Amino acid sequence: MKKNKFLISLVIISLLSLNLITPIAYSDETSTTSSNIKTEGTSPTNSPLDSEALSSEHSSASETAEASEQTSESTHNPTTSSTESKIINYETEKEKSLAVGYTEDQFQQIMNMPEFPNMTLTPRASITMNSDQSKVVNEAKKYLGVPYVWGGTTPSGFDCSGLVQWVYSHAVGINLPRVTTGQETQGKEISLSTLLPGDLLFYGSRGNTYHVGIYIGNGQMLHAPKPGDVVKITNISYFYPSFARRILSDKPSYPSQDIDKNVTITKNWSIWTDLTLQNKAIANASVGTVYKTKKIYTHTNGGKYYELYKQGTLIGYINADAVRDFKWIAHNESVSIKKANFNFWGDFDFSAKKGLASVGTVYEVNGSYTTGNGAVYYSIYQKDGKWMGYLNADATAPLAVTKLNQKVTITKDWTIWNDLNFSKKVVPKASIGTVYDASALYTQPVTGVKYYELYKQGNLIGYINADAITK
Repeated sequence: MKKNKFLISLVIISLLSLNLITPIAYSDETSTTSSNIKTEGTSPTNSPLDSEALSSEHSSASETAEASEQTSESTHNPTTSSTESKIINYETEKEKSLAVGYTEDQFQQIMNMPEFPNMTLTPRASITMNSDQSKVVNEAKKYLGVPYVWGGTTPSGFDCSGLVQWVYSHAVGINLPRVTTGQETQGKEISLSTLLPGDLLFYGSRGNTYHVGIYIGNGQMLHAPKPGDVVKITNISYFYPSFARRILSDKPSYPSQDIDKNVTITKNWSIWTDLTLQNKAIANASVGTVYKTKKIYTHTNGGKYYELYKQGTLIGYINADAVRDFKWIAHNESVSIKKANFNFWGDFDFSAKKGLASVGTVYEVNGSYTTGNGAVYYSIYQKDGKWMGYLNADATAPLAVTKLNQKVTITKDWTIWNDLNFSKKVVPKASIGTVYDASALYTQPVTGVKYYELYKQGNLIGYINADAITK
């Protein structure tokens, strides 16, 4: 038995000396040709990501050994362990790679990649993902443990770009190019310090990339590394990417409900540019401001957010607790203008002035709105039904009305007017001694003058100063 072992050892040594077989883990001199490779247990020298968020789960030799004994979680090949150094035929692998379109340079770069210990997906921080990001990450995790195959594009075996292409196609219906140099042109380039789940991480120079992985959050990527290995999770601080591309929309998707109403600001909270709640459109919303809203969203933080518009333009999103409905309250009354320099407004954007209210003028009110700061606005009409606009109620005073049902007699030949704004004379000189039916007595709040509302045979005649009347 000892003699047999000795002979086997001699054969292996001879084959190694002839370079006919090569360990998958290359010599130190060879493996250091890739500037992206980080020594296990050390932090990257040029990583802009937070060191705590990207802290390696293999920061010591004992941790590495323990991690290497773990088995990859996989729905396809659950018993595969890829941390053992496997003896592979270098020339055979080279032939396979060239046959499916890899360049010699790409082949060398891939073979020079470091050994990747198995890592368990153990979240160290909460990751907020929109629907498509979740779909991509969850689809990718299905293939943990699938073996690496040059040119592999199915769950029976993947290369790095084949895995990415399959995941994106089956998760979100996006058809990416077959190889890394094609995939690196898709989407938009983003900073490595702003990675989101689903982003693609590339290795190598632009136009000549040799490897790609899918970022899954918490400083980790999922990828198909190289021959002899399997699809696995790697901390990117251990093997730091050259650049990244974002294929998916970075706009979170949230459940929403279509609505169509006005709301008014009750708290000076922020209005956000989007539902990521990262950038403020308005730092402190102005209490009392009225906005149009078309949707309400339920955020992942549990809050509800209104989508706000002004004059048809999207302004942003605000927490529903900072607004209330801008409600119409119907009521009918007559008012008189008591303050000067108040405008009638055509809307609650306060952009369309309809004219100044004249002190002493009497109008009809058919309803009101109250803004978030407590200001009340009347909807104002003339007696003939013409709409004047919205007017701050502080500019008005109610016209006191005493309902009557009595006969009155003209004692002075004063004018009978068509309304209490004295816009038209119905009877220039009332006939002394004429008897009318009085249905109401109005008191002008500004001047204190009283006016009777006169009828004849059930028809409104007009209004006359009470001093021209005797009961």
